[in-house]
Amino acid sequence: MTIYAVEIPHQRKPIAWVADDEADFIVKVAAVDQELPIEATFEDAVAATRRDLSSLHVFRSADDAARGYLKGWDGHQSAAAMDALLAEVARRDYEIEDPRLRLQIVGAVWDRARDEEREVAGSAYDAAKAAAEAGMPEAQIAEALGVNRLTVRRALGKS
Repeated sequence: MTIYAVEIPHQRKPIAWVADDEADFIVKVAAVDQELPIEATFEDAVAATRRDLSSLHVFRSADDAARGYLKGWDGHQSAAAMDALLAEVARRDYEIEDPRLRLQIVGAVWDRARDEEREVAGSAYDAAKAAAEAGMPEAQIAEALGVNRLTVRRALGKS
């Protein structure tokens, strides 16, 4: 039973992390919080983690974490908190038992990857245009970008 935790600090960027089970969760919290007693329970570890945070969300399985991501777990999450959770759930998508839920998570990751690829492609096109305006030959631009010359010509508006 993997446990997913999303820590939302007051000032810093949210982070998500996983523990293999309750015992692992306690060990990971104890490694950071020296005040956690040796005989601490899972609930003690959650309370200790929550102490200095704006909020803490704990999901008791990959399916719960995936559902939480897809529903925005309480509807008030920042994009950074959602991104942190998605990254952890996607890293362990093989643990999601519900096939539809797994497909939705993989689809969300794929969607993000496409968006990021488009942003990078836009930057590459802009860089290719700037290099061409500076007099760099298309073949050199293609080599530097790691693409073929036709891609460079397309970026430059040529066919």
